[in-house]
Amino acid sequence: MKAAIVCIGDELMNGSTLNSNSSWIAREISKYYDLKIKYIETLHDDIDIIKYKLSKLLINGCDYIFITGGLGPTHDDITKNALKFFFKSNLILEKKYYDRLISYFGKENTDIGHLKSQAQILECSHPIPNMIGTALGMYIKNENSSIFVMPGVPSEMKAMMKNEIIPNYIEKKCKHKIYKKVFLT
Repeated sequence: MKAAIVCIGDELMNGSTLNSNSSWIAREISKYYDLKIKYIETLHDDIDIIKYKLSKLLINGCDYIFITGGLGPTHDDITKNALKFFFKSNLILEKKYYDRLISYFGKENTDIGHLKSQAQILECSHPIPNMIGTALGMYIKNENSSIFVMPGVPSEMKAMMKNEIIPNYIEKKCKHKIYKKVFLT
């Protein structure tokens, strides 16, 4: 099975932030014998570029696509909008998750609009819980491809991968693990 990793963010492209997400995901996925990383892409915060690369990965038959970055509330976090246009899907509010954010942060101490955007996912997706941050992740099934969309914050992405994606989606289809040891002599 083919896998792709797509990390999105101008900060990754201009070198102001180290892209540790792609190497971490590749290391975790490489433990599964029948799952091979075929593509690693780093993209600008640009809707057209994101849509173009995603279409190419789907055309090339990627079974798993891991996308990180662009789910936050700032002006340059446009991944959700790019996917909304690509899949022609509306954004919906995950009410239980939104209520959890409100109860944690409190209405009086928070920009409610910010929290609302963090609790929205595509109608064509399923939520991936974010237990240590605010932005929900998304799982999208598109024909034979499984697409996982996660925040770019490494600790949040790692928690989603370890607690949700690997046990619920990867291990159920890719049972063969490879254990590697390197001996320096």
